[in-house]
Amino acid sequence: MAEQREALRKRLERGDSFLNKFLNSADPSDLKASLSDVEARLKHQEVKLEEFGPQMEASRQKLEFLTKDYKGRLGDYLNDAENAKRLFGYASATDGDTSIRGKLLSELLERLEQKEIIYHLLASYEIRPISAEYSPPVHLQQLSKALVSKEELKRLEGVLKQVPARQLSLKPIEDLSRKIRRFSREEKLSFVVRFAEDFLRLRRDVRNADHLTACMERINLVTTEQARELSRMNNQWYE
Repeated sequence: MAEQREALRKRLERGDSFLNKFLNSADPSDLKASLSDVEARLKHQEVKLEEFGPQMEASRQKLEFLTKDYKGRLGDYLNDAENAKRLFGYASATDGDTSIRGKLLSELLERLEQKEIIYHLLASYEIRPISAEYSPPVHLQQLSKALVSKEELKRLEGVLKQVPARQLSLKPIEDLSRKIRRFSREEKLSFVVRFAEDFLRLRRDVRNADHLTACMERINLVTTEQARELSRMNNQWYE
């Protein structure tokens, strides 16, 4: 409607030219009447919007509350590691299984494979038996990447050459790299469930760490006698 009003105004502004009097058959009085009608309708709509303003604001606040409440409930659910089994229960994830848990687990595995994350995930668990042998001097993250990437394996070889006294061999790493590449679908699914549990446990620990940090920041250690006296007077002194 606002665009219609602007179009009518432009036609009125151009209507005074000699050429437009021949090219435009519309009567200026008709254009003015149309413009007045459009402006009246716009004014009516503005009044209506003002009337609905409080309702719209109340609805917006309600939506924000429901969204926050939903995210809070979802966050609480995802901060419980036991819920990983309820979501992805490995016993129900066989190839022929059509249960919801089996589908969720299969979909999660497919996404990890599409994003080329699955082998990094497998490597992070499989390096544990050899981690003590190579770290130090090799960082655990570098060791994990070397199981997946040939370029990282070459970089790791350069690191090992800098410590010849240790006589560290690449063979265990290469054997482990071939092993994770040969994992069956069922073996991958079991690791995905394990990863889901660990990830939810990490979410819980991060949340608890945030709460602890927030509580510690609220503690104010009073070091001067003047501040102590003021705190006692305000009933904010704890001994």
